[in-house]
Amino acid sequence: MRSLSDKQRQVRANFAAWREWCGAPGVQVFRVFDDRLLFDYTSDWRTWLDDHCCVWNAGIDDHNPTGAVFPTAICGWREDSPWCAAQFILHDDGEMAFMEMDFDYGNPSQGLGPAFLHGCEWAWNKATRNKTGPYAVRRWLVRRGIEVEKV
Repeated sequence: MRSLSDKQRQVRANFAAWREWCGAPGVQVFRVFDDRLLFDYTSDWRTWLDDHCCVWNAGIDDHNPTGAVFPTAICGWREDSPWCAAQFILHDDGEMAFMEMDFDYGNPSQGLGPAFLHGCEWAWNKATRNKTGPYAVRRWLVRRGIEVEKV
């Protein structure tokens, strides 16, 4: 894997701390972005997601992290937390199945307040062409009681 930027290393640290905190299975990460990461799909992950997260397929068709010329998203899940919730999307790009994971400040499946925050985050990122900041995600995770290293 090529050298990661500080933001990308923070994304990995956020995910690693969250994964350890909630007891999710191990992963083989193969790509890290400034706001999300991709890892190899396993049946252990599918089982874990089905047991611990809510199915959430709204808006997943817009996700195409490998730039395939066709939609790759198959199914999505959201962590059952109103704030700084993990979102997972199972993809198949024709060559392999893989998982995309990111955090959203507000979880739209958890009521009006979190849904409003999620909408504001989405609109702000769209208008400014920004991405959800990994350092802000770290602060949100710490507020949830998850100890995350600052990179």
